[in-house]
Amino acid sequence: MTIGFVLVSHSDKAAHAVAELAHEMANDVAIIPVGGDASGGLGSDPAAVVSACEKLEETCERVILMADLGSARMSAEMASESSRSAPDSTQPRALEPGPFLEET
Repeated sequence: MTIGFVLVSHSDKAAHAVAELAHEMANDVAIIPVGGDASGGLGSDPAAVVSACEKLEETCERVILMADLGSARMSAEMASESSRSAPDSTQPRALEPGPFLEET
C-alpha cells in the first residue's frame, strides 16, 4: 500500500522546512507541504489542503494529514472528512492526532 503525507501549517516556510527534513530521511515518500493562507500570509487554506490530498490520491492509496495547530488542524480535519470511501469501504484520508511541529 502506498501512503502519502500532507503537512499542514500556518506557515508556508515551516511546512516546506519540515517536508525538506522528512525527504532527507525518506526520499521515496510522497510529501506535500501546505502552509499559509490563500494570500500568502500566515493562516490556513482548506481548499489548498483538499487539493494536496487529491494530488496525492492520484498515486497513493492512503493520505495521512499532519497539522500543527488551530485553523491548520481544522483545515486538515475538513480535508479528511471530505474524502470518498476507498474501494474497500475505508476512508483514504486520515488525520494524525499529534502535531508535526511543536515547541521543545
